[in-house]
Amino acid sequence: MRSVPRAVPIGVHGAHRCDCVGGCANAFNDDRCIAECPDDKWKDADTTCEFCSSCGEGSFVKSACDKTKADTVCAKCTEKCTSGSYMKGTCDGSDDHDAIECVGCTSDCGEGSYLTGECDGTGVVNAAECKACSACNWGDWIEKICSPTTDTVCKTCRSTCPKKGMLIDDETRCDGTQRKDTTKCVKDDEDGKDCKDGPCGPTSAPAAETVVLVSSSVATADDPEDAKKAAVKDAKMKLSVL
Repeated sequence: MRSVPRAVPIGVHGAHRCDCVGGCANAFNDDRCIAECPDDKWKDADTTCEFCSSCGEGSFVKSACDKTKADTVCAKCTEKCTSGSYMKGTCDGSDDHDAIECVGCTSDCGEGSYLTGECDGTGVVNAAECKACSACNWGDWIEKICSPTTDTVCKTCRSTCPKKGMLIDDETRCDGTQRKDTTKCVKDDEDGKDCKDGPCGPTSAPAAETVVLVSSSVATADDPEDAKKAAVKDAKMKLSVL
C-alpha cells in the first residue's frame, strides 16, 4: 500500500514553501507559511514577503507600501522653481506629498532703496533684498542717482589744483549732494590767501612817510620845561606851513 505525504500545516516550518498546505497560498515569510505579511513587508507575485522600501532624500511617498500586493512607490520632489522664486521646505522622504513650495522672491523696493541679489529658482532662500540707497560723502559728487536696481555711484571731487600758484576755493568744495564736481581753483596771493575777490598783492597799506621836524628856536629859559614848550610851539608852526 502506497503511503500519502503528510501536509505541513500553516505556521509550521518546512524545507520549502511547497511543503505548506496548498503550496503556501497566503504568504511565505522567514520559512513559514502565514496568513499575511507583516506591516513592514509586502507580498510579491511569488507570495514571498519582502521588506517595504523607503524613500530617500529629495523624494516623497507617492504610494505607501501595501502588504498584500505592492511595495512603496517614491516620487521626486520639486528640484527647481521658476526664475524669480526660491524653494521653501524640506523633502526627506518621509512625507506623503511634495513638501517643496515655490515662493516668489522680493521684486520691488520702496523709495530710497534698491533691489540687490536675484533668484534663479534653484536656491532655498530669498536671495533678493532691499537695501537703503547710499549717500555720497563730503568731498564727493553724485555720478549716478540710486535707481530701483542699482545703488548710488559717488565720485571723488578735485582735491588739488593743476597749476602752481592756485588753491582750492573752500566755498566751492563738494558736499556730496551735487551732480557734478563743483570744486574750483583760484589764484593764491603771496601770503597764501585767496584773492579771487580782488587783485593779488599785499593786503596791508604802505607805511606813511615819516617827517622829522627840528626846532630852530633859540629861546632859553631858566626852567627846562619852559624851554621844551617853546621848542614844541616852534615845531608846530613849521608843520602848519608844509
